[in-house]
Amino acid sequence: MPHSIKILSATLEVLADYWRDQGIIAVADKSWNLQAVARANGVTLPDDFVHLYNCSNGMRLNAELYQDFDKDYFYFLSAEELRTETRDLIVDSMRGIEKRSTSVTVFVDYMHCSWEYGFIPNPTGAGYLIGIIGDIKTFKVITSSLATFLSLYMEDAQVLYDHQVSATDSPGTV
Repeated sequence: MPHSIKILSATLEVLADYWRDQGIIAVADKSWNLQAVARANGVTLPDDFVHLYNCSNGMRLNAELYQDFDKDYFYFLSAEELRTETRDLIVDSMRGIEKRSTSVTVFVDYMHCSWEYGFIPNPTGAGYLIGIIGDIKTFKVITSSLATFLSLYMEDAQVLYDHQVSATDSPGTV
């Protein structure tokens, strides 16, 4: 098992306990085909997101009901709720501010659409970037690792609330 999958697996175990303490069920649902559900909604999931959704299909208080959100007002979408759209985004990352047209997949809602968290393809061609979608046109990068994002989420890290894109007069185009 690759090192990154071991880290993700350990993080998902901690996440399951974190949710269980809040009454949220984090168990695998073996009765459905994750990739078929995702593809039907136009979503292609990176391998570690497949691992996440194979461990838990979003947040549920019980087998039938999805919870509105956790104690910090985060709501992890189920596979059925995932959506991917192509958008023209202002992307704020360590590379600077860039304007680009890209696909974005939303997987977490904060406070019923105050803002969202999603992932976009990494412009370097390797993997993806997870960030805050503060509004329909902005994406502020947090990390390129699902395990890191989940750890930040469980820590209730301040970076998860900083949704303002840095000011710029003329973002470059990628």
